Amino acid sequence: DRFEKRAEQKHSILSKCKDKEIRDAIYNWIDRSVYTIQEQPETDYIYFAFDIRDPEKRPVTIVREKVNPTWIKLLSSVILSDSSEQKFLSLKDTQQTHIIRKLRVEMARFGMPYEGIGSPLKKVTIMDAISLNKPLDEVQLMQRAATVRMGVAILQEVLQLEINDLTANQNPVKKK
Repeated sequence: DRFEKRAEQKHSILSKCKDKEIRDAIYNWIDRSVYTIQEQPETDYIYFAFDIRDPEKRPVTIVREKVNPTWIKLLSSVILSDSSEQKFLSLKDTQQTHIIRKLRVEMARFGMPYEGIGSPLKKVTIMDAISLNKPLDEVQLMQRAATVRMGVAILQEVLQLEINDLTANQNPVKKK
């Protein structure tokens, strides 16, 4: 009986909790992890938003929106640098389409929802969502944050490799 109560406390269904209790539980879970936290103030649109960074300073935002209060969203964005954007724009339309399709395939293969993989390619957001109507604990939350970070890493690597390969092929080095 005691074991079941402890398990129930560890895996709580947060949608049954008050707004402040949900915020405090999520905050405490993050605080006990390797992440640093910066909290955004509550607004008319969000109950809370935490900008968290792992030891390598890679960001993930965890947010609970008022429009969808039974879900927690985890988000991280990649914004192309000016030089990467210029390289991308210097490619032929067919090459740009190839990169966009490759990014979409890789995100689908990884099972990672995204926004912004299209033309123009400026900012891509990788996301995940967790229902508060199901049991959730800090390990699950941290695993989902790690999944979003991995999605960003895959996106960055594929994007950089594809842009570098295609721009190198556009300007081949002449042999003497």
